[in-house]
Amino acid sequence: MQRVNLAWKTPSQHLKVLRHQDLQGAPVLIFANKQDLEGAVSAEEIGSALNLKELEERQSMAMAISAYDGSGIREGVTWLVDAMRTCKRTQELKQRADAAVTMNMHIIKDDPSVWRKERIKNRVW
Repeated sequence: MQRVNLAWKTPSQHLKVLRHQDLQGAPVLIFANKQDLEGAVSAEEIGSALNLKELEERQSMAMAISAYDGSGIREGVTWLVDAMRTCKRTQELKQRADAAVTMNMHIIKDDPSVWRKERIKNRVW
């Protein structure tokens, strides 16, 4: 089996994507697939090649999986869900959503016709 070259076109290509404002602080899970095959690149090698340890502002993990037999997938998704529950980014998004709901409730309270207009506009019946 031929090993995959893990080199990016530019060393910071994946870090540039992860630094996008919408992903700031979000946990990162990398699935290292094909672990059922002899000679597969290990999760540790992939994590090292991607410099996951440099992502200090967020939780990250490279998880060994096999899509063929399903091993590791549930554990990876469970890790991601748990990481999302506790990450700072989730808390910030929740606060922003709560503030938007509160603001909308005040608008509707002050002018109930706004709610009806929005339902009609968005065809929410």
